[in-house]
Amino acid sequence: MRIHWITPMIALAVVGCPRQKPPDGCTPGDQVCRNDQPVVCSDSQRWIPVMRKCALMGAQCCRVPSYYDRNRLVSTCVRPETCAAQDGGSP
Repeated sequence: MRIHWITPMIALAVVGCPRQKPPDGCTPGDQVCRNDQPVVCSDSQRWIPVMRKCALMGAQCCRVPSYYDRNRLVSTCVRPETCAAQDGGSP
């Protein structure tokens, strides 16, 4: 008798699973600014936000040298004058 309940439960589980959007095709680990928000490319090649929109913090999203490795650029929220000093202010 329990077998009759298994099939509907499996069907409900499959229908209830959220579908992921297709991969963006980005390179895992890449970072960019999108809509004034820093995002990073996940291992599944999807852009994932890493913090809130920068304007909510009175900041601007742009690429700046990493705190840990000055030769590596990272996308983050910084003061607008810091962005302007980096590469002509390009996000």
